[in-house]
Order: sequence, then C-alpha cells, then structure tokens
Amino acid sequence: MAKKRIKQLEHILLDKISRILSEDMSDPRLGLISLTGVELSPDAKFAKIYYSVLGSDRDLKSTEIVLTRAVKYIQLKLANIAGLRYTPHIVFMHDESVEHGFKIEEMLREIGDTERDDSEDSGDNREE
Repeated sequence: MAKKRIKQLEHILLDKISRILSEDMSDPRLGLISLTGVELSPDAKFAKIYYSVLGSDRDLKSTEIVLTRAVKYIQLKLANIAGLRYTPHIVFMHDESVEHGFKIEEMLREIGDTERDDSEDSGDNREE
C-alpha cells in the first residue's frame, strides 16, 4: 500500500480510536489517556496505537489492563465506524516520550535554578 494511503489510514485510526475511548468507554479505571500516534503495517493489517497516561504508575497500570481487555471491543467499534474494508489488529503501546520530556524539562528547570542560585551567591560575595 502506498505510503500516502498508510498515513491517511493512521490519521483515521487515531481519530476514530480516540473517539471510541472518549465517548464509548466508561470504565473508571481508564485514566486520563492521550493517543500520541499510530504505526500501521505496510499491508494495513496491524496497527500499534501509542498512548500516554497522565497520572501515577498505578493509573498507567490500570489503563494498560483496560486497554488490553478492550482490544476486541475497540476493533469491533472501529469496524463499524471507520468504513475500512479490513480492520487492522490493534496493539496498544505505552509511549514513554511524554514522561521522558517531562523529566528533561524538570532537569533543565533544576539546572536553571542552580545557576540562578550560584549567580545570586556570587553577587552577594561582591557586595561584601
């Protein structure tokens, strides 16, 4: 399948699965989830759905359980609303890049705070 068509299908899958999760699933164990991407196989038979969860490790684990158990339901709903000839087999994958970005941002903030403290300390020494 052409790369352009694969990209179109990935966008459709991301939109439709996001909609299914937000409108059709009411499981309280499903945390604050954000779908971050879709990677569709060249034959469009398999899709990796990447997601991140806002919250604790416990929230992440409970969301993983809900998504794993709901795969067949999501695929069925997807088949009904996406208008695709074949519905790909989906696998949910936790996307750690968001958490990694937060950690980097926190480290940079700490470095900035340390540099600010050091410059204030050196400024205090000049005044003496």
